[in-house]
Amino acid sequence: MKTFIALVIATLVLVPSTCAYADLDIGDVISKLPVQQGVAYSLKDSEFNHVSTAVIMEKWNVGLEAGYVDNGKLLAGISYTILDMKKYVKIPIIKELFLRPGIFVAFDEIDTGDPKIDYGISFTALSVKF
Repeated sequence: MKTFIALVIATLVLVPSTCAYADLDIGDVISKLPVQQGVAYSLKDSEFNHVSTAVIMEKWNVGLEAGYVDNGKLLAGISYTILDMKKYVKIPIIKELFLRPGIFVAFDEIDTGDPKIDYGISFTALSVKF
């Protein structure tokens, strides 16, 4: 499990640093990411929760997501885009809708040294950009 956490952290740290940009501001990049809203079903706790994620990387409609669950857990997941309305309509509200099911792993109480792990399926369907 420690290897998985180290791999996720290394990916999030090393991928942006290997880009060929002279002035890369992580805060600026994060502020431009559209935040996706959806639901997550915990297979461990058997409950639904609201989830907010951002796609960090995407290739072949498969995306690596990071975000949080409303019950206070950090989330990492993999999702697949089934439908993206931006390709079909230009109506302002409807073009932000999409269908993106996925699987996730969530971490709680990371600061205690003994993190609790949660896992399940997620479904995001709305993109909100601030």
